Amino acid sequence: MPVSILTGVNDDKHPRVSPDGRLLAYTSNETGREEVYLRALSGRAARVRVSTGGGGEALWSPDGRRIYYRAGAALMAAAVAASPALAITGRDTLFTGRFTTSSWHPNYDVAPDGKSFVMLRPLEEHRQLVMVVNWIEELRRRTAARNDGD
Repeated sequence: MPVSILTGVNDDKHPRVSPDGRLLAYTSNETGREEVYLRALSGRAARVRVSTGGGGEALWSPDGRRIYYRAGAALMAAAVAASPALAITGRDTLFTGRFTTSSWHPNYDVAPDGKSFVMLRPLEEHRQLVMVVNWIEELRRRTAARNDGD
């Protein structure tokens, strides 16, 4: 039978179960900005905030001892201790860079050995949006000029 885990009115998303199946990392905006949280999947244990200045796109390390997350342009690693109580015992910035982010899913992955990452970088540094008003009239004008020249 299904059991509700995140039942608040906040925009909770990106759930990630730890490799051992005991913990859940997720993103919530309950403070007014997105932060990464951690909680046990069983019982009513308190949740622990992982990020400390905004964060999202959480992924577990293969051994389950760290949670990786994005905080702006930085990829962060938070060390997780499950006993005697659930806690974050340290945070490190692994690296920063202009990598693609997403509000819907992590746009990076961790290698099975936990030592490398696959990151997406935008191909175009400068994107430009061009809006053409009355483009059908412009097309007719250009094709008429071409047909008159034949």
